[in-house]
Amino acid sequence: MSDGIHAVGHLLPPAGVALFEMLLGSEECTRVFLLKRDFTDPVCLSLMLSKCLSYAMLLSGAIIKVPQILIILKNRRAAGLSLMSLVMELVCYSISITYSYRRGFAFSSYGETALIAVQDISLIFLVLALSNRLGLLALSPVLLGLWGAFMFFATGDMLKLMQSATIPVLLLSRLPQIISNFRNGHTGDLSAIGVFAFCIGPLARIFTTLKEANDPIILLGFALSLLVNGTLAAQMIYYWNSRPAAQKED
Repeated sequence: MSDGIHAVGHLLPPAGVALFEMLLGSEECTRVFLLKRDFTDPVCLSLMLSKCLSYAMLLSGAIIKVPQILIILKNRRAAGLSLMSLVMELVCYSISITYSYRRGFAFSSYGETALIAVQDISLIFLVLALSNRLGLLALSPVLLGLWGAFMFFATGDMLKLMQSATIPVLLLSRLPQIISNFRNGHTGDLSAIGVFAFCIGPLARIFTTLKEANDPIILLGFALSLLVNGTLAAQMIYYWNSRPAAQKED
């Protein structure tokens, strides 16, 4: 950090200035905001907005599937959840995390994906446990370990190809859930908060990716994610008053 920025101690202590620059990710924009006190610079303002959205996404990513997990724990069932959708989503997320890390993208541009992946693992374990698929449940940690090792040793070219492949896989990962909702005539124990949040997320990520990564593969993935999650949100609204048969009997 330059001495000029340190000189702004009358606004923030040195540690505060360092934290501001680290979170913003730009020494030049730190200088614009803290030294020049220029809060109208369009480039730095858009970067600030992008970072604010990214950190909001990180926060939401840490809790976005918690309501779904709590619903399952409360009801002691996972009605309406597609195990295949969860597994395919986890595979896509793990590829995106590894690809973004290897490409040197800022953690703020993809960090919520890692947090959601952890929650997906929890949901997969819950679905397996509550559906009495104990053999798969016991085998899951081994499969996760093998997949993690494969991702660790994958080459850059292989990761780029796999990241491109996540785009159609992402579409397919939502299709079982969409089809299940259509066949059942309800959305089961799906969390409305999670579904609608997953519509807002891609919108924000399209903007932040343009500012922080500008990767066409990542951008296309978020655009398609918006499409399929929007379909789930539409189903949630359409089937809002429909409930599983077990709940109707209660």
